[in-house]
Order: sequence, then structure tokens, then C-alpha cells
Amino acid sequence: QEFSIEIILSLIEFTQFKHRMFERFDILKTFSHALRDEGIVKFPDEVPKSDIVWNKIDTFDDETYQELISEIKQRDRNDENERMYIEFKIRAWRLFYRYIVDGSQFEINISHPMRMKLCNKMENLDEWISFSSDA
Repeated sequence: QEFSIEIILSLIEFTQFKHRMFERFDILKTFSHALRDEGIVKFPDEVPKSDIVWNKIDTFDDETYQELISEIKQRDRNDENERMYIEFKIRAWRLFYRYIVDGSQFEINISHPMRMKLCNKMENLDEWISFSSDA
């Protein structure tokens, strides 16, 4: 039996991301009580918090993010939801590069078609930020 630390780390970070996004956008209020807990894994409080999910976005030290973060800060301060939406897309992109990209430090084993689908959508940060699932 093979043990994969990458799988448990990705599950922890993906779940924390999902929880934080649901909390921020009050997504759970739109679902019935029966659906709220379905598919949401609960970890003990002792599980460390993901730096990608929980740190302030302007603490990301990679130069790739700095220009985009500056741009986010310049946006209309009244449109907090838009800025938070972009911040979550940056967080998702960082998780993508940590776990999905071929050769990443904690690359998880997913099907080739799924990896290609994600790469096509998320590989380029600027395109990913401007991507809308409504289009």
C-alpha cells in the first residue's frame, strides 16, 4: 500500500480553500441544511492552516503576484466582492501550481485529461484572472 503525503496535503489545502470561500461569499446560506455539510471534510483544529489560503495576499513574496496585487489594491474600494473574487482566483492559481502542474513539488496523481483541462484554464495567471465561467 502506497502512502502519498501530497494527497493529504492537497486535501487539507483544497478543503480549507473551499471553507474560506464559502464563508467569505456566504455560499452555504443558499443551500438547504442537508446539503451544507455534504462533501465538506472537517479536520481537527490542530491541523495547520494553509499559507496560501489564510495569509494576506500581499504577503506573497513571489514577484509574479506583486504587480497584480498592486492592481487589485487600486481597484474601486467599493467593490470588495470583486477584489475578493480576484484574490481567491490568485489563491486557486497558487494551489494549482503547488499540486497540479507537471513537475510541481507536491504534484498529485490525477488523470491526464483533467490535468490538461486545468492547465488550459489556469496556466497563465492573467488569462485565469480574466477567465469567466459565464463566458
